[in-house]
Amino acid sequence: MGKGSQHRVGRLAALALVVLLGLGAACGSDGPAPGQDGAVDASGGDGGGGLEALCTQTGGTAGSQLCCGSVTDFPDTCGVGNCGCSPSASHQVQVCTCPSGKCFAPDKGCKTP
Repeated sequence: MGKGSQHRVGRLAALALVVLLGLGAACGSDGPAPGQDGAVDASGGDGGGGLEALCTQTGGTAGSQLCCGSVTDFPDTCGVGNCGCSPSASHQVQVCTCPSGKCFAPDKGCKTP
């Protein structure tokens, strides 16, 4: 990979991080759901199938709940806000409920905040 390609990949990764952080600040507040450290492969663009596996592989349980309208399946629960909107501004999404003291990060699974 050339230097220009590496630079573009880095910029795309930074942009993805900004978007994820922005979603966390979009609505109300939600306490963190707990998890463990250690990255697990979260790839699998199958509508959350890869994230569901990541959830269960790191000690979580997949379920569903109301989250803010802009939130997609398996949102980050380590930040504040993804599932804290009023019911009228929310919709059902798949979520990962992690063990006590842990939260779900789409790039790592259940982890300690």
